[in-house]
Amino acid sequence: RMERRSPPGIGGGGTPGTGAGPPPGIGAPAPFDRCRKVFRRAVGVVHTPEHASALHSSWLDFEAREGSVASLRAAEARVEAHRAQIFRRFQKDQEAAAGRAARGEERAAREEERQAAAEAERQKK
Repeated sequence: RMERRSPPGIGGGGTPGTGAGPPPGIGAPAPFDRCRKVFRRAVGVVHTPEHASALHSSWLDFEAREGSVASLRAAEARVEAHRAQIFRRFQKDQEAAAGRAARGEERAAREEERQAAAEAERQKK
């Protein structure tokens, strides 16, 4: 087994020169807090349903394997809130796209009428 050592005189505490830090729970963050922090940040950045689905399943899988029941429940609550937020945003985007399409069709119909009227005017002359 290989050990990770820092150069002599550089270490996180413990025995000088060994690089050994304080034991977990004494001034050190829990082993997976950084991973959880990455997942929490990612939830704030990911906005597409496809990417969010992959993120959610990865986060819940991580918590199921490495976390406690409490951390899994907290992750499930955050995931559900994020899913609801993405669903609302997706619906809003779909409604906006439908509105733009309807306005585009109206604009095209008015343009056709204008062109037909201009053609009729030309034929009168």
